[in-house]
Amino acid sequence: MWTVPLYKQHEQQGASTRSQTWLVVMNVKVACVLAVCLLALAITSTQAGIPRCCVKTAKFIPRRLLLKVHKWNVQLSSGACDISALVLHVRGMTAPICADPKIKRHLRMLQWKMKQDKESY
Repeated sequence: MWTVPLYKQHEQQGASTRSQTWLVVMNVKVACVLAVCLLALAITSTQAGIPRCCVKTAKFIPRRLLLKVHKWNVQLSSGACDISALVLHVRGMTAPICADPKIKRHLRMLQWKMKQDKESY
């Protein structure tokens, strides 16, 4: 019967130990990458759940800005925010304007007049 010399057996065992160590290192790297990806996902999803609230409101909004409003919504104090506000999204501006809710009446009146003017042409 043919046998492998003792020093050759030791070399073969060393090679398998090295490959096992390499696999463990790769598994740790993969686990770290997955952990970072999951952490990034968790952070972005929790930021989406935090409401953006107006802290103060403007009592007066110039007519030229009210004419550029393309979207608006009402922030209620009964929800997640502390104060009621009219959030105005103005064309050409990146940040919305927080206005006093009483301005809603003026905004609706201006939008109605603009609509009437467009229909009359």
